[in-house]
Amino acid sequence: MSPRDSKSLRSYRWYGPDDLRSFGHRSRAASMGCTQADYAGKPVIAIINTWGDINRRARKMSSGACGRPGDFL
Repeated sequence: MSPRDSKSLRSYRWYGPDDLRSFGHRSRAASMGCTQADYAGKPVIAIINTWGDINRRARKMSSGACGRPGDFL
């Protein structure tokens, strides 16, 4: 892989500029305990789990996809 310029990274567009939007991104990262050294010049990768047992539809789908029509509504 060829090395990339840090300013070409999408995360630079989020954290790098000195504007209000980037300030919001930096302050949210700081509230999670990240320092500037954690994301400066590095790609930021997030893995998000959207599974939850509270959602009624997700519970029904996890038990199997066979059933009466309208079971998942």
